[in-house]
Amino acid sequence: MIGATNWVDNYNIPLLSSDINAVRRIAKRVSGRGGGLPSVQAMALAHGEGVIEVACNLLDPNKVGGERVQEEVESIAREDGISVGRGYYTDFSQDQIISSYFKLFQNRI
Repeated sequence: MIGATNWVDNYNIPLLSSDINAVRRIAKRVSGRGGGLPSVQAMALAHGEGVIEVACNLLDPNKVGGERVQEEVESIAREDGISVGRGYYTDFSQDQIISSYFKLFQNRI
C-alpha cells in the first residue's frame, strides 16, 4: 500500500512581542479552526528573545498562500499594536521544487 497526502507549505511570520497569549490569539484568529482563513492551521511558537512566530501549515497553498496569511496577521496584529516582521517559507514551495526538477530534467537532455 502506498499513501500520499496533499502538498503542505509551512509559512512562519515573526511578531516582535514577548506576549505569548497575544500571539496565540492572533494565531487562533488566522487559523481556519478559529474561524480565520480556510485551509490554514496556525500556532504561536516562541522564537527567541522578544520574537514569537505565528507558524502556519498551508493545507491548500494554491487557495491560501503565504502572502494572504501575511496580510491577515498584519491586520490582526495592528489591532493589538504588535509589529510584524516579514514571513518566510520554512522550506521550498511546491512551485520551487517542481521548477528545480524541471531544470534538472532539461539539463539531462
